[in-house]
Amino acid sequence: MATILVIDDDLTIREMLEDIISDMGHTVHTASGGAQGVALFKAHTVDFVISDLKMAGMDGVAVLKAIREADADVPTMIMTAYGTVETAVEAMKLGAFDFITKGGGTQGGKLSADVVRCDVGDRESRRALAATGDVDILVNNAGIEEPGIFA
Repeated sequence: MATILVIDDDLTIREMLEDIISDMGHTVHTASGGAQGVALFKAHTVDFVISDLKMAGMDGVAVLKAIREADADVPTMIMTAYGTVETAVEAMKLGAFDFITKGGGTQGGKLSADVVRCDVGDRESRRALAATGDVDILVNNAGIEEPGIFA
């Protein structure tokens, strides 16, 4: 299974994601801010990063840049309650694997699909799979339902 780093200044979101991801069988590290998250990333082998966008101090864009500088192959998902098209475009241009907004009933399925996509083997395989954008077979075979974690 994968090791996933969750970075969010909201304790409730961090704990909720930690519970969901650990229930999926993954190892989870959590950080309450960007600088702490980058330090954890550098201290541990991490397969996937989920970071909030709006945080005091080091925000999600700065986290994304630091993660990409340390290891450009690790997929990083940016999530926010303040999503705009401009912010999403900026995050994707900087190399974000995905950008989701907090809220809405289908985000749990989206998160699950992204985590499954990053748990299919070595990084080369993950990159090839991500390029196809087709995760339906993986999600269905993994038995993952859409729990609506942000609903």
